[in-house]
Amino acid sequence: LLQIARLHKSIVTSQNSTIEQQIAALRTEFESKIKTLEKTNSDQQDEISYLKQELNRTEHRLRDLSKDTEYSLERLNQRIGSVNSTLSDKSTGLEAAVVKVNQDLNSVKSEVDLLKKESVRAGADGKIDRAVLPGSYADFTLEDIAWGESPL
Repeated sequence: LLQIARLHKSIVTSQNSTIEQQIAALRTEFESKIKTLEKTNSDQQDEISYLKQELNRTEHRLRDLSKDTEYSLERLNQRIGSVNSTLSDKSTGLEAAVVKVNQDLNSVKSEVDLLKKESVRAGADGKIDRAVLPGSYADFTLEDIAWGESPL
């Protein structure tokens, strides 16, 4: 019985030793994995911090860009309004000038029509009809009269 107890004790001791070795090996493996995970976690935390900083910088840049764009658009809108006003004023002035030119043109047309009715006309040969001009002027052409020349 004593031998059986010793044998049992040696088996239990051997199993305890094996179990302790397995536990130590698992502890070492788990500690290594924990260190790896902690390092990975630390790296990811660093990357998260970096990405948050980049996100903040990007947000600031976008705000600045938005403000700059809004300011530029406001200035452009003001400039367009100013140009539009100037063009409107010029258009009004030009429309008045066109009306005046049309009135002047109609007046000139009326005067030309009147002159056509009442003026002396040259014949096909360029000479003024003798019945229209008295005396020595009967031999003058319209061109002679214009240049102050006399056929004599």
